[in-house]
Amino acid sequence: MNKKYKRYLDEIERTEAKIAELQEYLKITKAALKQEEELEMIKAIRSMKLKGRDLFDVLNQMQNGNVSLEISGEAEEPVSPEVNEIAVQEKAPEREDKHDEYEEME
Repeated sequence: MNKKYKRYLDEIERTEAKIAELQEYLKITKAALKQEEELEMIKAIRSMKLKGRDLFDVLNQMQNGNVSLEISGEAEEPVSPEVNEIAVQEKAPEREDKHDEYEEME
């Protein structure tokens, strides 16, 4: 078999393996990001220090889409009277670079 042809086949196999590994890593990273977002939402709601019926009313309005949230102080819509302020902090997921740089084809 032609050496260049075999080298291309080998490179394709290595690249497909890297892609599969990166797709799995992306799936795990997205799940971790979603978990962090949920934790931030819980912290924001708990910081409001609402009890009983007030907490239920705010959560119910949020689910119905009747509450506007100010994001990083840049929102133009006024915040609902029931919610003083919930600042959603943008946080990049912590990432360990476990993947090597792509090798250039020879």
